[in-house]
Amino acid sequence: MEVLSPLESTSLPPIIVNAWSQTSQHPILCIATLLVAAQVTYYVRTWYRLRMFRGPWLASFSELWLFKAAYTGQMHREILAACEKYGDALIRVGPNELVTCDPEIGRHMSATRLNHHKGQWYASLKVDPYVDNIFSETNPDKHDTLRGWMSAAVSPSPTTAFQENRRGFVPPNIPNRIKNSSL
Repeated sequence: MEVLSPLESTSLPPIIVNAWSQTSQHPILCIATLLVAAQVTYYVRTWYRLRMFRGPWLASFSELWLFKAAYTGQMHREILAACEKYGDALIRVGPNELVTCDPEIGRHMSATRLNHHKGQWYASLKVDPYVDNIFSETNPDKHDTLRGWMSAAVSPSPTTAFQENRRGFVPPNIPNRIKNSSL
C-alpha cells in the first residue's frame, strides 16, 4: 500500500504541489517570497485607499517623494508645484498624506468635531515634549476641550466686557499722565 503525502492526496493542481515541494526545500526562499508578497499587498492597499486623489506617481505608494522634497529643502515649492500641476482641491503627496492649497478646505479640515483624525506628525508641533498643545493634540476629545478653553480667551465678547469693567477701576487722571509724560 502506497502512502500519499497530504499535498498529493488533495485535489490541488500539480503546479501548486510542485511549487510547495520546491519551497519546502528552501525555507529562506519561502520567507523572502512571503515578505515580498506582504510588501506588495501593503503598497496596493495604501494606493487603493486614496486612489481618487491625483498627485505625483511616486507619492501614491511611497514616501520617497516627500523625503526628496524635504531633503532638498524645497518642500513648500514642490507642494505648490504639485497643487498647480494637478489643480485639484486635494493633492496626494504620500501614501496616506493629502495636502490642499485651498484655504476654504483648510478651514473645513481644522473645524471641530469632524470624523477625521490628526496624523502622528502633529506630535512634532509640541513646544514642551511632555505636554500637548492645541496644535499637537491628536485625541479629538482632548483637542475639542483645548479649543473650547482657547475660544473663550479669544472671543470678542468676554474681552469687551472685561475692558468695560476695567474702565471703572482706572483712576481718571492716569490717561492724562500718560499723555503728558515724556516717554
